[in-house]
Amino acid sequence: RIPFGCDINPLSDFLTKPRLNPPSMEQIEARLQQIDFSDHDEWPEELLVFYHSETLKQIVALKKYLLGRVADQKLDSVGDWIRMVAINRLTGHSSGFFSVYTLPPNQAVSIKSQQKINQDRNQIPPKRNVAKIILKKSQVLLSDTDEIVRNDLERNFQRTLLLTQAASATPHVSENSVSLVVTSPPLLDVVDYAGDNWLRCWFVG
Repeated sequence: RIPFGCDINPLSDFLTKPRLNPPSMEQIEARLQQIDFSDHDEWPEELLVFYHSETLKQIVALKKYLLGRVADQKLDSVGDWIRMVAINRLTGHSSGFFSVYTLPPNQAVSIKSQQKINQDRNQIPPKRNVAKIILKKSQVLLSDTDEIVRNDLERNFQRTLLLTQAASATPHVSENSVSLVVTSPPLLDVVDYAGDNWLRCWFVG
């Protein structure tokens, strides 16, 4: 199937596009080795409720690298992939995430709420290796991506259409061109999409 997508939140594009055009593990590993994880400009001290200081340095360095590539229009498929994995590893409930124990990345709690979680659990953020976590998660995500799958994805990616806009009107999608529609209910007044994604939005600028 040729995928079309439409979402008003640009995060949807960041999370979907790389999966349709994945790099190889060799490319990911080589790129991670090229990134200087000590090169950072900002220091959001309030985020230390989630991260060990050394981990936070790596995160803001990766953020700087990715935003620099975006600004220079040099963010390729490898950079897209690394950004996608990093977005989904920002916070979570296991050692496979950058953070101390908390909620998943699509439900990032507030600074105040995380302080309470830390107090209740008597926990402090452990030191994590950002590059190793990205590499390990990439291996899992790409474990079933063989040559046949890659050929299918490469062929279909050229015709993929991902829109970042309201779904009330989609003139870019031709009439009678869609044979299957899959959507998720907005869960009105249950999920705070903007608030829950505040940390992801910070990371992608």
